Amino acid sequence: NSSIITGQVLYNFTTEDTSFNPGSNSFVDGKVLIPMDMGILNCYDLLTGKLLWRSTEFDYPWGAFGGYNAEGAYGLYFWQTYDGVVAFNVSTGKLQWKYQYQAIPFETPYTMANGTDQYAFYGSAQVADGKIYVYNTEHSASQPITRGLRLHCINAYTGEGIWDITGQMQPGAI
Repeated sequence: NSSIITGQVLYNFTTEDTSFNPGSNSFVDGKVLIPMDMGILNCYDLLTGKLLWRSTEFDYPWGAFGGYNAEGAYGLYFWQTYDGVVAFNVSTGKLQWKYQYQAIPFETPYTMANGTDQYAFYGSAQVADGKIYVYNTEHSASQPITRGLRLHCINAYTGEGIWDITGQMQPGAI
């Protein structure tokens, strides 16, 4: 990592972990959060590169795969996964909340450990005014089009759903 002011290299390190996708990295409160393959979230200090914590609280296998983007706000790291939308506390590394949207039986292949089927959240999200706006979708659209795709408004602090509307709509400007 290099200084934005001087361009001087601040640190360089290697790790045994493999990054899931650079688009899923996020910066929150002086920290760099990087989801790794196999359901691990690493948090590094932005100025020193020191590993601050490592979380393994993703539910394998569907929680270990998500969208190629992530968001950070309010001291939380948000990531859309095939297991739902998750929020991690960037200070503690603990899973703050998980929002899931239960699927119609046999509508998706995403069966959770508790036996329920869930719709995947693969798309991008927008965060504003204490809310996260996100739509459920998956990597490759199937035919016929999956029923149950919706735009969701979620309380960013608690993970409770506020409202949802029918349709696969990517949130834009807020």
